[in-house]
This record gives sequence, C-alpha cells and structure tokens, in this order.
Amino acid sequence: MAGGRVDLVRAGFHLWVSMYRRSKAALLVTLLRTYLVLLFLAALSGGTSRHSLAAQALVSLLITTTIDSMWDMAGSLLTQRLTGVLTYAALAPRRLSEVVLLTYVPRYLAEAALKALSLAPVLIALDGLDGLVLLGVALALGLLGALPLAGIGLLVAMLTLLTREEAPWLDWLIPILLILSGALYPVTALPGVLRLVALLLPTTYLFQAADLLASGSELGRLPALFASLAATGTAAGAVAFSAAGRIEAHLYEKGGQL
Repeated sequence: MAGGRVDLVRAGFHLWVSMYRRSKAALLVTLLRTYLVLLFLAALSGGTSRHSLAAQALVSLLITTTIDSMWDMAGSLLTQRLTGVLTYAALAPRRLSEVVLLTYVPRYLAEAALKALSLAPVLIALDGLDGLVLLGVALALGLLGALPLAGIGLLVAMLTLLTREEAPWLDWLIPILLILSGALYPVTALPGVLRLVALLLPTTYLFQAADLLASGSELGRLPALFASLAATGTAAGAVAFSAAGRIEAHLYEKGGQL
C-alpha cells in the first residue's frame, strides 16, 4: 500500500520535471507571479515602509503557494478530462482523488521552494538574515496551509465533473477567499457575518501570522494562530477530501463518462 503511494509521488515528480524542462516559460511565469502579486499588494496598500514591504512579500508567497494548490488540483482533473486521460486515471487501483493528490505533491513542494528562493533577495534587502528566517517560516506556513486548500480545489473539481459544467468556479471562489481571509483588506473591516466566516478559514490565520512575523510585534499571538490554523485546516481538509470521495463514488455508481 505504502509502496504504491510512493510510486505515485515518484511518477508526479518525473511528470513535473519533464513539463518544466520542455516549457521554461511556464517556470518563469510561476516565479514572476509572486512578484506580480507583491507589486499589486504594494500598490493596493500604498505602503512603502520596510515593514509593509516585508509583510507584503510574505503574504505574496502565501497567496501564490496556497492558492495555486487550489488552481492546480482543480485544473489537473479538468485538463485530464478534456484530453481524454481522466478515464484511464480512473482505472488505477487507487481512488482518483488520491492519484491526483499524490502526483501533485512534488510539483507543489518544488514550486513553493522556488518561489521562496525568488523572494529571498527582497527579504534579505529589507531585513538581512532575519528576512531569510521569516521567509523560511512563511514557506512552512504555506506548506501547512496547502493541504486544506488542495482539498477544496479537489472538491470543486469533483463537483465540476459531477455537474459536467465547465463554469470557472475558482474564478470567483478564490477572490472571495482572499478578501475574507484578510489578504487584501483587514478582517476587522468586514461586516460582522463575514468576520465569523473568516474565523473558519485557515487562510485567515496564515495571513495574520505572516503580518506578525514581518512586523516583529505581538509574537506572543503566534502559538494561538498556529493552533487555529491547524484546527481549521484539519477540519477543512477532512470535510473537503471526504466530500470529494463521496462524489467520486457517486460518479462511478452512475456509470457515466468522466
């Protein structure tokens, strides 16, 4: 059982290495996207202080790593269906959702590390060696937050397969998620009901932790933020993966084409 999962991860590694070898432009766009998000955040806030730029650099890393996990998990299933590969993937001896997740893991780890390295010069210029420490912690936060968001992306993809609807659900889901999580505006500026929703999102605690790390203030709040991130992330991931599994089982029971 464990050996089969390792084989899936290894296959995913070879798949994404091959893809980036053949498409250097795709790798370049992946790295530049982090800087584009950083420029957007800086323009949006109007802040140019060292603290604000450092915080925005960390948040841009978290946005591009955690949100990419949603895009890529959902997109991989839809791409496989459009290319006719999904039917063969569904014949694997493991659940389709497990195959998609495990083959994606190498890509996520590699891209997250490369994005962090691309931001290293900015953080060093702003905070010296302390900037590297912050970057390492932000990368760890991004890895921790990826699982529940990958689960949400997988759930969205399964819902799309179930309804056979190509509507770009993630196009509106991700901006809403960023707004509710405080990535673009403070959570305190949201209406009361939306603030309650924000408390249930693991990304809320990701971005709050990044801001505290960059500012160096109120670091005593970090243990509580990490605990909240672990709790909400575990709950969101469990619900999403369980629901995705139920939808997958329903698809097989229907006997229809994937």
